[in-house]
Amino acid sequence: MITIATVLRSGGEYEPRHVVALRDMCRRFVPMHPFICLTDKPNALPLETIELLHDWPGWWSKMEIFRLRGPVLYLDLDTVIVRDISPVIELAGDDEFVILRDFYRGRMNKAAMQSSMMLWSGDMSRLYRAFREDPRFYLGGDQEWLEQHLDIAPAYWQDICPRSISSFKASPRSASERIIIFHGHPRPWEQDEVKYAAA
Repeated sequence: MITIATVLRSGGEYEPRHVVALRDMCRRFVPMHPFICLTDKPNALPLETIELLHDWPGWWSKMEIFRLRGPVLYLDLDTVIVRDISPVIELAGDDEFVILRDFYRGRMNKAAMQSSMMLWSGDMSRLYRAFREDPRFYLGGDQEWLEQHLDIAPAYWQDICPRSISSFKASPRSASERIIIFHGHPRPWEQDEVKYAAA
């Protein structure tokens, strides 16, 4: 069993309804795995939560996700699941750390990371502690921080399960895709090409 986790910090575009939408997708396609949200507004969510400890701005709150011991599958709130993702999780196996190769920068640099979807099998709390002790808010965001501080060689989702995870903007639609990442705009609720439901 693996914990599926996301993060909601108030003050941005995302709201509790987007957490519920992602939770419902996970219930539909991988119901055997528990779902949890790290948030600064736990009372606003009808699901299991862990309270954020720091007032890190924007996406930097994501660094608190490494407080969780694996196995953990982390998904950004702009993730849309369209089919069963059990095969994706199974293909990751016991890899210590799996991350997306950046959909744009990765064309030139195979080590470029995108943190919309990550999985780790053990204890990655050292990443949380390192950021807590020296929180540097790089212009390239948390993925640039990870590129500079991750102390193990990661596996990349695109190599583990080709064509199963796609970018809404940078990938053609495919019958084999299971997860679509809506990094940037449009957000999932700003389009009607891919089904998305948030109450």
